[in-house]
Amino acid sequence: MSRTISKPNAKDISPEKLADLKHTASLILADTRMKFQNRQPFVGSISMNLDLVPTRDANNPTAATDGSSLFFDIAFLSELTDEERIFVIGHEVYHNVMLHFIRQEGRDRNLWNIAADLEVNTILAEDGLVPPKDVLLPEKYGFSKNRSAEEYYNLLIEQQKYQPSN
Repeated sequence: MSRTISKPNAKDISPEKLADLKHTASLILADTRMKFQNRQPFVGSISMNLDLVPTRDANNPTAATDGSSLFFDIAFLSELTDEERIFVIGHEVYHNVMLHFIRQEGRDRNLWNIAADLEVNTILAEDGLVPPKDVLLPEKYGFSKNRSAEEYYNLLIEQQKYQPSN
């Protein structure tokens, strides 16, 4: 069964409406996680140990993970197809599986996040999952596929050296 969530278009949603939207989002996320587990049983089983947390927070306009929870903005969730939701859940789970928090070490947080996204998104796309339209992929940066986040990070640093400063 496919559920839908209406996109909240006002910043000042009543607490009751917000609670209703979050409840609906929770049901959608639980269903999506099961679909992800069916497609990728090993990584999907790891996702079952992560809490699903619908949010409405300007600090997280899309999705994120902290290693124990998966956070999804309800407006972002409402814009995705079922297939794109599966990709996004997989994306966040893979950040945990691939230990991106630990591997970041002393690297620039924003560049590391891009590099880690390139690594994860390539894996998911090559596994046949459907990415959302604006997902970061190596070819958008002129990079080849199947590199580690560390390799992508170094390529991004090199690319920055040759960017004109404004």
